[in-house]
Amino acid sequence: MSTIKLKGSSSGEAEVTVAAAAGTPTFTLPTTVGSANQLLKNSGTAGTLEYANNLNFDGSKLGLGCTPTVNAQIQSSGTNSLLKLAGSTSGSGINDGLDVGINGSDGILWNRENGIIQFATNNTERGRFTAGGDFHITGSLVMAAAGKGIDFSDTGDAAGATSELLDDYEEGTWTPAGTNLPTPSVSTGKYMKIGHIVHAWWQMEFGTDGGNAIGYINNLPYTSENSSPYCGGTAWDYRTSSTVNVHMSSNSTYLYWYTDVGNNCNGDDSRIEGKQFRACTTYRAA
Repeated sequence: MSTIKLKGSSSGEAEVTVAAAAGTPTFTLPTTVGSANQLLKNSGTAGTLEYANNLNFDGSKLGLGCTPTVNAQIQSSGTNSLLKLAGSTSGSGINDGLDVGINGSDGILWNRENGIIQFATNNTERGRFTAGGDFHITGSLVMAAAGKGIDFSDTGDAAGATSELLDDYEEGTWTPAGTNLPTPSVSTGKYMKIGHIVHAWWQMEFGTDGGNAIGYINNLPYTSENSSPYCGGTAWDYRTSSTVNVHMSSNSTYLYWYTDVGNNCNGDDSRIEGKQFRACTTYRAA
């Protein structure tokens, strides 16, 4: 093993050591003086060094400039990973901003000229921030945790406001069932839940007398909130244009059935028998 020492003009020295190995290792330096902070690289011929174009290190930052239109690029094997920092002044695409992705079609693109940030997978744009700050998506916005949603805290509030988080939406079907009422020949329902508010549409067509006890309709899709005020409403018979009142108590999934004179249907099923009711009951869920 051999060592070459390079000594400074006043003090200090640097050593270049050649390992004790077979053969005669050699290297050739460039014949010109490079620019400040410019790095050396292998020229492609073993042992021959040359200055790297557009590659420099100032002690804290590594600067790259691969082509006139792409000022920096870090890329692994093939196109499996990619980081591009672009520097052209016009046009569109990756040459005008920042492209970070797994390959040329998956990742995040900032288009400097148009002022947008795009998100893409499988060579297809999935979402973007516009220059004005709006966000557009081509798929669904999925809440990954319960209790999360769209927060309207920056909007105006009424004096009694308690929450501005829209944290739920759901729609589906339900089957209303009568208790102590004439047997329904038709019983169908749909519902929509927005936050805590439930809109329950239902249709019931009644046959013969079901008894003289207090009647109610159960199986509503959500339990009502355990507080007042309670829910009230009417059911309309589209055949005779008559109505029957309904009332929903707190912490329940059923409607008390009342006649149009304010009494429950006890002993007065004639107002319900043979009728075909349509209604939408709106209430606040727990």
